[in-house]
Amino acid sequence: MVQKLKLHHLGLKRQIGELKRVYEDVKNEEYLLEKIGAWNGGWGDELMREMVRKRVLRLKNYLDEDFNAAEREIMEAETECLNRVLRPAGLELSLVFEV
Repeated sequence: MVQKLKLHHLGLKRQIGELKRVYEDVKNEEYLLEKIGAWNGGWGDELMREMVRKRVLRLKNYLDEDFNAAEREIMEAETECLNRVLRPAGLELSLVFEV
């Protein structure tokens, strides 16, 4: 049981790391687009700019939701392991997970 939870925990941590990197990339790209005036009429027509801006914001929000869901899931896995396995055995969470 502990090994299964530990593997799940490591998978979630890896997923969080990947989501965090992609999210930071999207945030940086959004910032660069803003700095070059992409939203202010520097290129394309108004409809196209607004469509691109909305897509970038949707992507950022989607990644943020995924990131938050993965963090919640990792906390639930840690709590489940602590309550079902470790506490009854008199052990601490840090013995199993890298917290």
